[in-house]
Amino acid sequence: MSLLMSQFADLEQQRMALEAQLSVVKADLDRIGQQLIEEWLANGVQNTTIHGRCYYKRIDRYVTKCGHISTALIVERLRDCGLGYLCQESYSPQSLKAAVCEIIDEHGGMDAIPIELKCVLNIGETVRIVSRSGA
Repeated sequence: MSLLMSQFADLEQQRMALEAQLSVVKADLDRIGQQLIEEWLANGVQNTTIHGRCYYKRIDRYVTKCGHISTALIVERLRDCGLGYLCQESYSPQSLKAAVCEIIDEHGGMDAIPIELKCVLNIGETVRIVSRSGA
């Protein structure tokens, strides 16, 4: 076996070991992050700075059509709800998400979403802790 092949095999083994470690670290981060979010919500914490980094809650929203629903039905429901401007023959998923997020933000939360859309869309939020360089 050549020296180059031996080096390659060693690096491949090292990569696999590091990926396994990274999977454990990610799982721990997810678990602890969820605990922190609950604690922050209970105590009204928005962010904190530690070790020179600012940690804060980020809310990511998702809006997708339900798997069994046709695009034509989504378009029909958008028109029924006064959002026909979003669609012609179909709709842009990004525009749909933006419109739904606008309804949520400007009209009182998830309850403001028309029932016609709730029936055909998966709408939700994920909250996680992220960080940026602290100032």
